[in-house]
Amino acid sequence: MGKKVSEDAETKVEEVVSESKKPKKGKKIALKVSIITAIVALLAVGGFFAYKFFMSKDPVKVTSKAIRGLKDGISGVKEENSELTKLLESGDAFEIKSEIKLDLPKEIGNDYVIKLLAQADQENEEVKFDLSAKEGYTTIADLSALIDASKVYFKLNDTMSNYYFTKLEESFDQIDLEELPTIPDYDFENIIDYLADAVDGTLSSKDFTKDKDELTIGDNDVKVTRYTAELDEVKLKAIVDKFLDKVLKDKKLIGVLAEMSGEDEGDIKDAIKEFKSMKADELGEISFDYSVYVTSMGDAIAWGFGAEGTDVVIAYYKDVLSFQVLYQGMRGALEFEKKSDDHYVATLDLMGMVTGELDIKTSLDTVKKNEEYKYTLDANLKVNVYGQDPVKGSLNAETTIKKIDKVDTSAKIGAKAIEDLNSIEASQFERELTSSKTYKFMSGLIGELDSSVIDY
Repeated sequence: MGKKVSEDAETKVEEVVSESKKPKKGKKIALKVSIITAIVALLAVGGFFAYKFFMSKDPVKVTSKAIRGLKDGISGVKEENSELTKLLESGDAFEIKSEIKLDLPKEIGNDYVIKLLAQADQENEEVKFDLSAKEGYTTIADLSALIDASKVYFKLNDTMSNYYFTKLEESFDQIDLEELPTIPDYDFENIIDYLADAVDGTLSSKDFTKDKDELTIGDNDVKVTRYTAELDEVKLKAIVDKFLDKVLKDKKLIGVLAEMSGEDEGDIKDAIKEFKSMKADELGEISFDYSVYVTSMGDAIAWGFGAEGTDVVIAYYKDVLSFQVLYQGMRGALEFEKKSDDHYVATLDLMGMVTGELDIKTSLDTVKKNEEYKYTLDANLKVNVYGQDPVKGSLNAETTIKKIDKVDTSAKIGAKAIEDLNSIEASQFERELTSSKTYKFMSGLIGELDSSVIDY
């Protein structure tokens, strides 16, 4: 197991935080923390994305291969740019109509039904929505709204017979979408390769010890060989330095970092070089175990980190993704099992004292290609505490997404401008607002609303 972080290291952290308050040095400290955090995070999740597990008992090769496997995950996400996604991103007007039924355990609450109708047209800058919610047979919220480029129209349907509207704030109206941050054009998968190369070029099989172990993943008890290396500030700094060597040579990446941070390219390079010039002990004392779990067939099925008697393990085996915490023989686990492409089961087990299961089934059907789709979701929850009768709940959602010719703007007909209300109309508006169930529901969620903020 890894050594306990020393008090000197904690003092060093405090000094670093204090130093970060100084003008330029703060950016350098932030860079240190960001780089170290990113390296550890990529080591942690790399294995999950290595869908085709690497057949090798060399823990270094297993690790670098797993990190490169992150690219498979990124590519998979890119490939999931479905017909439905294309419809929503096409710029055409579209409508989303959804009904959600929530059946809560009697210990928590009642049954709820939520209905939503939303329409959007990017080209004409129009968005319309109707939202209603019922608890049992009681309506708790019912409102409609229309937003265009310059005005907001709204109606609380349980008390208002017509729509009211107000102008958008100038500061909101003047937002230039073209000036919003954009992701620079760069193949970010290169960064994954740089880290894998850094691991390959720093660690060796001699850094790892091995011992026999057994992991419980889903319903499977899997015998494995556990390869463990103790990573300290020296080894971690060496990995980071080799990674940064690759970054410095990538002129396009330096340009991207400068664009994203708003700094000059020269400043980015100087910050990286300054980090590289640091001695490892300037990072403070770092010590943790990094482990790779390999089956007798040579499949790497889990990655772990350990310190102070506690192991955190991320495993993937037979379509089960498992997050585990192991502490002195006690085990807590959150697992996700893929039953099929549209059926997943999540389970929670906290040392047998608290167990839970969430069964999720989904489907996406094409009603009319490129024009209309139907999505359904069924989720059932069961939680058991200390062996008592299980608490159960369920959620069912049905959603249709379809292309439409235009947004319904009938709310504009007969709508009253809040700014133009006379005193009698203003009093009526305030009565309608404050007596609405929707108003009371929203007040309960976000605190008492003040109708006087409306300038009429």
